[in-house]
Amino acid sequence: MLFQNFIWIIAILQSVGVAIIIILRCSQDDLIDCKDLEGKSLSWLLDWKWLKTLSAVLLGGSAILNIWFAFGLLYPCYLKPFNHWYIWVLRFLHASGFFGVAIIGVFDVNEHHDWHMRFAFWLFIALSLECIVLLFIPENMCNVQKLFFPEKYLKENQKIIWEKNNYRIVFPLQILHAVMIPTFALVFFFSNNGLFEWIAIWMILFYYTWYSRDHYQDEVHTDLVNHPNCPEKMYGEFRPMLSLQRIVRE
Repeated sequence: MLFQNFIWIIAILQSVGVAIIIILRCSQDDLIDCKDLEGKSLSWLLDWKWLKTLSAVLLGGSAILNIWFAFGLLYPCYLKPFNHWYIWVLRFLHASGFFGVAIIGVFDVNEHHDWHMRFAFWLFIALSLECIVLLFIPENMCNVQKLFFPEKYLKENQKIIWEKNNYRIVFPLQILHAVMIPTFALVFFFSNNGLFEWIAIWMILFYYTWYSRDHYQDEVHTDLVNHPNCPEKMYGEFRPMLSLQRIVRE
């Protein structure tokens, strides 16, 4: 499977999952009116009958996929592989943010209010920070330095890529996307209108499609290889993205 397709599938599945939870609560619970969205955060919608169990399963599955993504697949196109401290910050923020997603599915907002709200607050902080940090990763094709100081940070071959792919237009859209996530979260905090929280969540889930930009046509795959200590056994070995292998060879 292509890396970009994998990212889009995760984003769409998770976003549809959020929509399903909202639709189920609003359509099946006759005691609430979803035309009035005051106080109707996603956390509040989750806390209802069998929806608690369904949401815990969906949120747990989402967390597993994203933690695997953070530590198994998140390989930007670096000249030196894996040894940058800031990529580990990015991985930690992504994985711990989605660990928080799993926890809020376990502790509902009514019976375990304090635990639920702590992790809900943490996941918004961690994932919003990740979206901001991604804008400044030096080795990424698009970062703030290259946008504002192209003569200093863009090499000749990168200038061609920027012009060919309209990154001077596309990258500011990514910056706007990253800034709007905490903005909608803050608007929800002060207005208590659940719609703003829903939008912030959907924006977070679709933000990770930007990761595939540096891995166009790369494949997600594992290989079965001989076990190092037991030749008669095989085990799965993940291979880095093809773009990374190509750059290292060059």
